[in-house]
Amino acid sequence: MKKIIVIGILGMILVSFVSAGLLGYFGKIEGSVTVEDPVFYLSTSNKLLINNYGSPAELSSLNDNELKDWTTDENLGGLDFYDMDVNFYLRANVSSLDEILTLTFGYLDSEETKYEICSSNVTISGSSLVNYDSISSCSGISISDVDEFYWEFKGNCDSCEYGISEGADNFYSRVEVTAT
Repeated sequence: MKKIIVIGILGMILVSFVSAGLLGYFGKIEGSVTVEDPVFYLSTSNKLLINNYGSPAELSSLNDNELKDWTTDENLGGLDFYDMDVNFYLRANVSSLDEILTLTFGYLDSEETKYEICSSNVTISGSSLVNYDSISSCSGISISDVDEFYWEFKGNCDSCEYGISEGADNFYSRVEVTAT
């Protein structure tokens, strides 16, 4: 009887070693993941949408030296981001000729402290809405502890009104972030 118990125990040990060896060979899980770089779009109610553009019907006004910003409305929970390049695309107009509009893209951390990622001045050329492609290109930026993103617009005139369009004709005001 003792022999049968010993043989049974040795058999179970042998089976477990063989199973462990096969698990190492057959138990591998392999796959691939495609990560989409984020694109931030302007939307109504001063929201900054991630990888989703709103209806391009809205035109936001910005007067004189006013400051206006759009922020993401979801808490990202302190994410760390890879090294990135940032490009701005804008559809805008202004009530007078050749006025400068300052664009700043950045993030807020868990303490709601603002950090600038990229900033640029663009000269808005007149009363017709114009598409401004690749306004700024900031490279090799690395950030961490991100809770929200913001895109800020600041006027630089004494008596004018800027119009900032969400988009039209397949052109959207946006910030494109790409991995470097």
